[in-house]
Amino acid sequence: EGNLPAARQEADEVGRAIGSWGRGWTLERLESRDAEAAAVRSALAKADLFHFAGHGNFGGFAGWDSALRLAGGARLTLSDLLALGRAPSWVVLSACDGGHSSEQAPGEGIGLAQAFLLAGTQSVITAVRTVPDRTARDLMRELYQSWQPGADLPEQLRRAQLACRQKEPTVDWTSFRLYER
Repeated sequence: EGNLPAARQEADEVGRAIGSWGRGWTLERLESRDAEAAAVRSALAKADLFHFAGHGNFGGFAGWDSALRLAGGARLTLSDLLALGRAPSWVVLSACDGGHSSEQAPGEGIGLAQAFLLAGTQSVITAVRTVPDRTARDLMRELYQSWQPGADLPEQLRRAQLACRQKEPTVDWTSFRLYER
């Protein structure tokens, strides 16, 4: 369903930003065939920050079939996220529908962002609807230019959205939201 060429560029830019943080931050990059389910679950168990640039989808009753698409047709599901022994402190899902939830259930449905929060993540940035590949890349570029974990994440997302809106006022930059515990 698309190669997501801007996601590859985004991964390069995010990698460079994290590489400049110093202070004990190391980068484990999984892409293409390396991003298979077992490797991603293993990396999640060790990560303080999880940045995902790829396909996400919302599905099933109340969102219970939502997933991030991985290599080889594998998926990282809500069940996988809820079963994490340890969740990353910060999660950035540069993927469609990562924050989408449903009103089908008796209460609010669950989506990917909510599953990460329930698993113990402090903050999740993701889109609540479908976003173009290029839009996600441009917003992430702006976000990582000045953000590091520990900084004021709500303010950094706001700054990034405003900077993007100034450059391209017709693009829907508000599709990305911050979820916090």
